[in-house]
Amino acid sequence: MLIPFQVIVAFRMQEKPAYDDGNFYKPEDGSANFVDGTFSAEDFQKKTNEDDEDWSDIIALFGALHDDTASTDSAAWRENLEAVFEDEFLKYLAVNEIIQNWDTYGSMPHNYYLYNNPDTGQLTRVPWDNNEALQTDKQGGALALDFANMNDSGWPLIARIYADEVYRARYDTYQRKGPLFPGGQYRKNNRSLVVVTQIVLFVVDSQ
Repeated sequence: MLIPFQVIVAFRMQEKPAYDDGNFYKPEDGSANFVDGTFSAEDFQKKTNEDDEDWSDIIALFGALHDDTASTDSAAWRENLEAVFEDEFLKYLAVNEIIQNWDTYGSMPHNYYLYNNPDTGQLTRVPWDNNEALQTDKQGGALALDFANMNDSGWPLIARIYADEVYRARYDTYQRKGPLFPGGQYRKNNRSLVVVTQIVLFVVDSQ
């Protein structure tokens, strides 16, 4: 159950990316959960560059995520992962679990986009359709803040990142302090989330 003490709705204004200049994907079902060895182009529908049959950026993310260096050389693994995937994902993840949005990656293989910024060569996760946030007991409910109730093998984009000590510490910091506004403090009690000082909602341009 979510118990708001104070609710602040924040509109985070930023320049809209020029999606026409890079690959813009709408992952849906199947390999959109990023399980190793499952990639299928059919699960990553292109919204731009539709005639270009090149999914090498998505394939590179699969490869970097599941590389064995995650357990043998974690620093190299993080470097290679961040070469193809923006680490801002951790901020999104912290907010998404705080607002208990269950209808997205981690429970459902949909309701997000991936944009490949040609200036950086990195894929960025673009949130989409967060209308199920701040609800309880639907489709099994949202993930726990520490993902204890998540099937790790089914959602490796979260599980493998959270298993890394550096990324986990960064995620935990965002949860404690709030990734968008400083000073927000949160605490959890089993599956319940109590907002101690504020809860922050955010809106992302989905055009």
